[in-house]
Parts: sequence; structure tokens; C-alpha cells
Amino acid sequence: MIFFYLRDNSNIKSHFFPAIIIIPCGWLILYHMFGAYKNLYYKSRLSEFFATLICNVAGSLIIFFIYLSGEKEFFILLTLQFSITFLVRLIFLTIARNQLQSQKVWFNTLIIGGDKKATDLYHSIISNTEKTGYRLVGFANGNANSSSGIGKYIANLGNVDLLEKIIDENHIEEVIIAIEKNERTGTGL
Repeated sequence: MIFFYLRDNSNIKSHFFPAIIIIPCGWLILYHMFGAYKNLYYKSRLSEFFATLICNVAGSLIIFFIYLSGEKEFFILLTLQFSITFLVRLIFLTIARNQLQSQKVWFNTLIIGGDKKATDLYHSIISNTEKTGYRLVGFANGNANSSSGIGKYIANLGNVDLLEKIIDENHIEEVIIAIEKNERTGTGL
């Protein structure tokens, strides 16, 4: 609507209503194709900046070749579309980041493995000042013969043979695999 307002008034009446329906639908389809509507807790603001820029250049070029008549209109559309879209996304990403940092949002996480790699991973997640949203529920051994060094810190929820049951019973949303070479035998991992 802002773009139509900034354009020549004679074009507004003839193209306004079809464009106000078709163009937003086109943007939604394009953003969906570029993966813009995936879980925002996994996105970084910098990568979202570049993804939004590339998507908006592509969309503005499509509209330019189909509908617009001049380069000035192209740059006005690109500037408006990018600025408004990225501003809204930046607000949502900042809110999501703050929720992760304040631990209002978390993901029940299972570590597969029990030896040194798993223990190191546990310490890395716990000591990280930048919160990832992982709420470590427990671990599943990759090998029954494992020494389970991580068992000093979090619960042993069973062996990987029971993985589906462990995930269902503990409402696991994330699984991190941190197994040693000696834990891989017979696990299918």
C-alpha cells in the first residue's frame, strides 16, 4: 500500500485492488520457498539479514519485469519491502533471542553417548554464556560397555536400543550425537 501511495496516482486506481491481493500472496510464497517461516529460535540475525536481502532482490526483480516500468520504482519497491520485512523479522528474532537467554524457552535435549565426547559436550553447553535453549534431560548410551562418564551430571535414560521409547517418554525435541568410536559398534550409529 505504501508503494502504491508513492507511485503515480493515475496507476493506483487501475491496478490497486488486483495488486494488493496478488503481490502479498506472491511474497508469502517466495518467503516460504526461501525458508523464512522455519523455527525462528534457530535463526541468526545476520544470516536472516542476507536471506531477506536476497529474497527481496529476487522478488522485486520478478515484480519489476512483470509490472513496473522504471528503475526508480524498482529501487523504491526493493527499499520499502526489504526495510519493513527485515525490521519486523529483527524484532521477532530479538524477542526469540531474549527468550532463549532468559531461559523462558527451551528444548528438551537428549545426548547420545556416555564417554568423553558426551561429557565434554555437556560441559560446553552448561558453561556457555550464550544460551542455546538446550535443556539437557539425560543421555542414552551408545554402547552398553561404556563407562558413562556423563552419568555424574545427568540421568542415564537407557541404551540407544530404546531410543524411540526414550524420546517419546521424555518429550525430547533435540538429539545431539556425541559418541566415541568404540560406542558405535552394534548401535547402527
